[in-house]
Amino acid sequence: MKSFLPGIAIIVILLADAGCTIAPKPVETHAIAFSDGVQNAGILGHDNTGLFVNAAWIHNYDAMLKMYRKKLPVSERVKPGDRSGITTILPGKRFHVNYEVNERYADLKYLERNSLP
Repeated sequence: MKSFLPGIAIIVILLADAGCTIAPKPVETHAIAFSDGVQNAGILGHDNTGLFVNAAWIHNYDAMLKMYRKKLPVSERVKPGDRSGITTILPGKRFHVNYEVNERYADLKYLERNSLP
């Protein structure tokens, strides 16, 4: 005759685990990003090739590129004022940036937040 004890132990373990949940780690926000009085960080929309952004986003990108460009990996470095990957939609107001430019923006933002003055 087989013992039922191992089977009962497995059921008890499964029932004990049923009440456990794994909670995701909360996202730490650094700042609320407003642009032109709207909480959108200058991002107006997206499509399958990139983002639609406003002039403030482009201005921030240019300023960060000028200041932190040399801290980027060599493969990501472009000269200040380089417009490859950036298309003007509405002059001075609306632009389209490809995802490569957006990734560079994110890297520059990281450098800005974590660099000493």
